[in-house]
Amino acid sequence: HLRDFLRGLDNLHEYMRRFNYPKLKPPSFLVTNESRSGLSLEYRSKRKGFRSYVKGQLVEVARRFYNTDLEVDVLNEERVGDMTVVSYRLSFDNTGFHHDYRPNSSLNMDTIINCDIFFYVFPFHIVFNRNMVINHIGQSLNCCVGDIAGQVIDEVFMLIRPQISFTWENVMSHDNNVFGLNTVDKYSNGHYVDDNDTKGVHLRLKGQMLYMEEIDCLSFLGIP
Repeated sequence: HLRDFLRGLDNLHEYMRRFNYPKLKPPSFLVTNESRSGLSLEYRSKRKGFRSYVKGQLVEVARRFYNTDLEVDVLNEERVGDMTVVSYRLSFDNTGFHHDYRPNSSLNMDTIINCDIFFYVFPFHIVFNRNMVINHIGQSLNCCVGDIAGQVIDEVFMLIRPQISFTWENVMSHDNNVFGLNTVDKYSNGHYVDDNDTKGVHLRLKGQMLYMEEIDCLSFLGIP
């Protein structure tokens, strides 16, 4: 469905950067305000002059690959720092969207995984609450940055991708994106260092954000 392509567009560009064009500085695409009649798409790039190009590409992809008539309206364009930010409204038959969708919770007890096993599988995981305070981290991550439980997550990690403010609400509304986190200077080289030391090597993690309803926390399931 076209919506699947649009919701994965940001991840597609990150994949291309990592495996095909390592020096590429890809644009960022964020999906918001989705409904059965379409969605809003925010385009961010350091390159200028691509507003119409992106619009044309979206229309052609929808027609050629998804046999869908897509209407694209430019809502706003502005320069934020060194970034060009363009907001589009995409109108199409978005029947794949269900506003009240919830994951199927009627699971057999045999399919429930013990949290110790689950976190063992993800040794670089980070669990944090609505106040963005870290509750738990994986054993391997602990070896790299030490015990950071109790700290606010953005005091330890910078959100590199997607290009949004690192808040609970933003993470929850962009759960389809791949998230990239970099350690701040204090936690470079695998150790807590002095504020004036900025020569360390940053640890970069990439992975998925998963909402854990039972404890009302988010878990970042990342890998280096």
